[in-house]
Amino acid sequence: MGGDAHDALFSPAMLMLGNIHWTLLRAANLMDARRWNKVRTEGKGYFTSEMTDFGKEVGLDEINWWVFKKERDGY
Repeated sequence: MGGDAHDALFSPAMLMLGNIHWTLLRAANLMDARRWNKVRTEGKGYFTSEMTDFGKEVGLDEINWWVFKKERDGY
């Protein structure tokens, strides 16, 4: 029984799913790094976030930005 779970977990389909998940997380992290700047609060020990110019263009809905503003194929 233990071998079956291991085989299912490390099957080609699950490894591909893990690869897709990693790719999506990396893309989200790269997008956030370009949308936000960390700003140290004066006299405090923490940071706040401030939108970059790119972040203001994209806003909080990157899918809408990609589909209606960035994509150039006209689909």
